[in-house]
Amino acid sequence: MNASSSSDDDDAPGASTWEGEDETSESSGDSNAAGERALRVEAAATKRLSLSERLRRLDAAAAAAPPPPPPPRGVKTKRRRRDAATPPGRASKNAPAEASSRRRPPAPRRLGADAQRRDPRFDALSTGGDAAAATRRYAFLAEREKEELKASRAYLKTKRGRRDAAARGDYERRVSKQRQREHDERRRAVTARFRREERSKVKKTGKAPYYTKRSVLKGAVAQDRFADLKNRGKLGAFLAKRGRRAGLLEKGARKQGNDPAR
Repeated sequence: MNASSSSDDDDAPGASTWEGEDETSESSGDSNAAGERALRVEAAATKRLSLSERLRRLDAAAAAAPPPPPPPRGVKTKRRRRDAATPPGRASKNAPAEASSRRRPPAPRRLGADAQRRDPRFDALSTGGDAAAATRRYAFLAEREKEELKASRAYLKTKRGRRDAAARGDYERRVSKQRQREHDERRRAVTARFRREERSKVKKTGKAPYYTKRSVLKGAVAQDRFADLKNRGKLGAFLAKRGRRAGLLEKGARKQGNDPAR
């Protein structure tokens, strides 16, 4: 009776131990199953998310992760040439260069934005090269320029105009261009007259053509200019001004030791 009771007492702890192990295994199995179910549910939910949402979550997880610990002192680490997050420029040295999609491309440059505008009517390529015809066609421009010069001359005589150096310089430049243009027109007219006379002589008498020298043309231009000044009554003032200028030039030459009378 006692033996049976002792054997029952000996078997009791063992039975309780096996029962506890069974309960632990059942609880761990339940927890593993619950974890697997949670992972499956999370994976299914992740698959239903869009690609941008997945990338956002991955970036958030990477940002929340602690940074790697620094290397201990005394340990030399190999310096990397570029950051790991930066993609390489190209896959190999033979591949073409790749532009980053994170950087905005430069604004396109407008071709011909700095080109200078021109008037084709005054272009030598579009005109026939007839200077006389162009002068006749645009004679109104010369008349308008004379009116503008007259207004500028009246402005320079005022108190404010006498102190305006820029306006005076512009007026002098325009007057100089006008005089040069008149001189060119007079020389062109004299040259055309000589050519007409020589052409008529060759046609009528059959003489050999004679090409006028530059000195002869220059003298003819001067005579034509004097005749024009005489008709306008300005020849005396012109000769007086020219004499004063010649006297000043002679006086300056004497001061420099180059006396023309010697």
